[in-house]
Amino acid sequence: MSNASKGSFYEGFVLENLQAQGYALVKQNYRSSRGEIDLIMYDKGFSPEVLVFIEVKYRSSERFGNALESVTAGKRQKILQAANAFLMKHPHAGPCRFDVVGVSGSRQLTHIKNAFSSLG
Repeated sequence: MSNASKGSFYEGFVLENLQAQGYALVKQNYRSSRGEIDLIMYDKGFSPEVLVFIEVKYRSSERFGNALESVTAGKRQKILQAANAFLMKHPHAGPCRFDVVGVSGSRQLTHIKNAFSSLG
């Protein structure tokens, strides 16, 4: 399986898992000139609903670090810029959050809510 097809497979796996927890999909694989966001979803467990920008990372092993450690400062910056681009086109008055979901080789999910926040 190629890296692109693995990415799509695990994004779908995470999407289904989050939907089962009550999240609602807004956009999958959002791309702007500034970056990409794997999943944009509403966390319906809050009132008002929280708009969540989600980075999905898969690692078959932790030989070179775990999936969550692979979200570098540069990657976070690109996600933040892409989120700003999304919000310029699709204003959201409620709160926003940045999550990271790591998937290990055994399909174990680790969901870090509020994994990082906006810069300044």
